[in-house]
Amino acid sequence: MVYDPAKTSYECYLSEDQWHLVSAPVANAKSSVYTDIYLKYFTETDSNWTYITSLNYNLTSWKGFLCMGSKLDYRSTKVTYNGSFNTGDQTPPAITYNSGPGMGRRIELNR
Repeated sequence: MVYDPAKTSYECYLSEDQWHLVSAPVANAKSSVYTDIYLKYFTETDSNWTYITSLNYNLTSWKGFLCMGSKLDYRSTKVTYNGSFNTGDQTPPAITYNSGPGMGRRIELNR
């Protein structure tokens, strides 16, 4: 058997009707893996969560997202990522700090 990283998949289970903090475990992940699931990104400057409506939004490495499992089927919602796992050294984006209402808070997962 030959290992092919391009054919690797990772499954994530989301509890129904609950918010979860998630981060993409594979390179080049898109928001389309969360089709029909509420998904938000965090804006550091004002500490707001904004809904992602595009299916092509890049789920960048080192960035955390907020999502909610579906309550339509009353069981866990499965999300499947396909592709090469994020491995090796990763470079986080620059962090800022604001003394105003945003406070420069940041959420990072998969560190």
